Amino acid sequence: MEQARSLITFLSEIEDSRQARGKRHEQLSILVLMIMAMLCGKTSLKSIARFVKAHHAELAQYIPLPRGKVPSYSTFQRASLRIKIDDTCAAFNKWMSQYVKPEPIAVDGKSITSTVTDTGKQAFTALVSFFGQKSQLIYQIGVLENDKGSEIHLVQSLLKMMQVERSIFTLDALHCQKKR
Repeated sequence: MEQARSLITFLSEIEDSRQARGKRHEQLSILVLMIMAMLCGKTSLKSIARFVKAHHAELAQYIPLPRGKVPSYSTFQRASLRIKIDDTCAAFNKWMSQYVKPEPIAVDGKSITSTVTDTGKQAFTALVSFFGQKSQLIYQIGVLENDKGSEIHLVQSLLKMMQVERSIFTLDALHCQKKR
């Protein structure tokens, strides 16, 4: 059996579109920190920043941090706007596909950003995850912007990519964009 590749191997393949000027933290470090915090249940940028600050000493042993400083909330905020989320989800899904085993899987979406548009409508980005109920692993993730599709279509797409047999899926209420 082939040895599993690390998440860092997959994340390092994502192109960093930022300009070199003013770049303090490497994109790979930011992505790893964000994913680690999210895997520990931190779903907002503020809670991610608090998690990273609280675990600063441990993280600094393994993740390159310029001058030993962790990224601030505003760094995570700027990064979240520039990170290629589709590439990040694809890298995470490739990494986790090495560990998929038949088991009950819960499917749920959680809002990760939210704004109110000029028209008064709420725009949000949701992260849909496939969570192994026995292993407690997140097997797949996908991103959805509410004005560009529905969670139902995203879940169908992720199911095709996952190629799992003999699993039971439980699905929480899924958001569906109404056609006008």
